[in-house]
Amino acid sequence: MEKPEISVVLPLYNSAATVVDVLESIRNLDYDTKNIEVLMIHYQLPSDKTTEVVSKYVEKHGSEFRTIKLISRRNKKANYARNLGIKRSKGNYILLLNDDIVLHPKAVKYAMEHLRNPETCAVTFPYMMNPPTLWEKVQFFRFLNKAKQTKVLNIGLSLVKKETFDKIGLIDEDLGPPISSNDDFEFSARIARKTKYKIIIEGKAPCIHIHNKKENKTTRKETTSTTGKLKKVLTWYINLLKYDLTVGADTYYLVLTRAPATWKLEALMYLIVPLLAASCVPVNPIYAALMFTFFPALFAIYYKAFSFKNLAYAYLIIYRRMQRAICCALRIPYKILLRKFNRIK
Repeated sequence: MEKPEISVVLPLYNSAATVVDVLESIRNLDYDTKNIEVLMIHYQLPSDKTTEVVSKYVEKHGSEFRTIKLISRRNKKANYARNLGIKRSKGNYILLLNDDIVLHPKAVKYAMEHLRNPETCAVTFPYMMNPPTLWEKVQFFRFLNKAKQTKVLNIGLSLVKKETFDKIGLIDEDLGPPISSNDDFEFSARIARKTKYKIIIEGKAPCIHIHNKKENKTTRKETTSTTGKLKKVLTWYINLLKYDLTVGADTYYLVLTRAPATWKLEALMYLIVPLLAASCVPVNPIYAALMFTFFPALFAIYYKAFSFKNLAYAYLIIYRRMQRAICCALRIPYKILLRKFNRIK
């Protein structure tokens, strides 16, 4: 029997509220479903009706796919499930997909056009809630309605040539949910260091993030008062800072140890520039202001972010990268002292 061209690897965890929407988006792709196998891996004991929902769907629509099956495991991690699916897959292309992402109908069609290029190993996509969050807008504003080369793929929404895993290995199971979000960076870092492959982000096929539905929230409650909005943003930022100073810093450092020299130099730049600018403030505030504005301005020009809104998004991205680099640098002495203390004990 001829091999299916695409294998969808879909980890499931309490996915009863979203899995049908996700499977329907696969079924409604502008692509022959007889060339698609779907491997769903339930990596935790379910506390909802995921198994029942999936079984009913397979009974009704299973014949429309080359293969569709559910694999159950207990007390595993999301990336264990992904790796198991990759190892069991028969397709030449692996669609890594989260259980709360609804695909654009033309996502695979557009991706396959890019993957015909031997230099391209993966195609990833923007994804946003409806309405999109501020951070989703910040992340993806520069990619919408266009296809561009990017540095990092999304582990939960990418079509990858299977040969890529043969060359760089599987996904790191010690990263990813619920530990950290840096599994995307680590996997992409190995692609950059070990190969000359390109990653493309296809902005003409944005996908829909239905995570709120998974949490039994049919609509996202919007805070209307200014005080409420500020409190919400402040809480979000404090949690982000805590993450960046702890697990985020540890896993980002791990990413840099496995990344090519260009990634390390970029991280160093994001560390040095704000420190230099801060040191210039007492001496010459004008120079400091110029340094703080120069790199975001270059970033905005590169991505043609000429509107005030897009310029603000560009500044937020630069600030985020600076914060991540600084937090990682602050964490290193702490880890060294902790190691020495443990040896003394």
